[in-house]
Amino acid sequence: MNEFHSSSSSPYDILQLPSHATLNEIKQQYKILAKLYHPDAASNNSSSTSHHEKFIELQQAYELLRDSKKRRNYDKQFHLNKYHLEKQYIGNISDYVLLSEMRFNEMNDCCEMDCRCGGLYIISMNDIANNSNNETLGYFKSYNINCNNCSLIIQVENDMDEDDEVESHHENQ
Repeated sequence: MNEFHSSSSSPYDILQLPSHATLNEIKQQYKILAKLYHPDAASNNSSSTSHHEKFIELQQAYELLRDSKKRRNYDKQFHLNKYHLEKQYIGNISDYVLLSEMRFNEMNDCCEMDCRCGGLYIISMNDIANNSNNETLGYFKSYNINCNNCSLIIQVENDMDEDDEVESHHENQ
């Protein structure tokens, strides 16, 4: 039960939870749904097989989401796949990057990346810490950042742990 094997639904969909659900919310929802779909709760009719299959799906989803490392890996893979799909379809976003790919500017306490026009995409560490201008995507935060010299926009996925953000950028210098 270490891997998630549902081909049609995410573990969040199976547990009927948003991707930003807390561990407590995940546990509570799992208990509710596990009682509802437990094979012993189903009568001996044709639905008992579907109850059993649903219960196994619930267990797999719960096992993945309750383990912070497995959940982070799943979320990262999910968002990287989303990143590649969206890159093909969204016209106003010129590129998708991970925060860990940007360079840290210690003097200005920000992360930056060169734009093809010669300008810079800049996000302050304060904005990251305060979660301004972002959309919650599971463990990730997504930021749309304008170039300071042209009209291009990039979307930056915060793929770093809060503890590692500044330390990692210092190491990349």
